[in-house]
Amino acid sequence: MTFDSTSSADDRRKTFLLQENQPGLLGLMDGSVSTLVPIFATAGLTGRPLSAFFVGLAASLGAKPWNMETSRIARGPNRMPTR
Repeated sequence: MTFDSTSSADDRRKTFLLQENQPGLLGLMDGSVSTLVPIFATAGLTGRPLSAFFVGLAASLGAKPWNMETSRIARGPNRMPTR
């Protein structure tokens, strides 16, 4: 294997990681934080599990559109949306 082919393979691997994996990880981290923080805060402050459930439900429903937009922005303007 020559140096050029290894460099090309490394470039393809880096491109794949940055374009495919990084947006997914960004969405995962964003979704986890935006969903879990309100739940734990409500449970800790009120001590009422039902209130924490409703806050978690609202946070999870509200987080989906935000995560989709964040992922779209991270992919860049020239990328087709993935499903």
